[in-house]
Amino acid sequence: MHSGSDVRPFTPSRHWLDDWPYDEQTVVQVRASVTGAAVDRAVNSFHASLTAVPDADVADGTSVHYWGGYTAETSKSADGDGWQIMLKSAGEDGISSVMGATEDLVEALRAELRDVRVTWDEMAAGRSEGI
Repeated sequence: MHSGSDVRPFTPSRHWLDDWPYDEQTVVQVRASVTGAAVDRAVNSFHASLTAVPDADVADGTSVHYWGGYTAETSKSADGDGWQIMLKSAGEDGISSVMGATEDLVEALRAELRDVRVTWDEMAAGRSEGI
C-alpha cells in the first residue's frame, strides 16, 4: 500500500451488531468516507464490480449500485473532497451482507496502490423499505 494510503477494514461495535429493532425488517448500514489523490479511480474500480441502478429514487448526485444482498449509495462528500458510500442491507443476512460489502470496498481501495484513505461510521438501524 502507498505510504499515503490508510485503508483499514471495518470493525463493527457490539451495539451495531446487536441493533435489530425491527427484526428482519431492519436495515443495517455503514458509511465509508473515502478520500485521497486516487479516490476517484478507486471508487470507480469498486463500482465496476457492482450492478448500477440508473433509475433509483435517490437525491441528485447520488448513484446506486448493488451486488448480492447489499446496495451502495455513493455521493460526493459535502466538502467535495472525496466520496461518501453508504453500504446497506436488510433481512436475516443483513449483517453478513454489509460486512461482505465492506470487505469488497476495502479490496477495491487497496488494489489502487495509491493515495486512498477510508474512515467508517456505523449508522443507526432503521426500518427496511424494500432494500
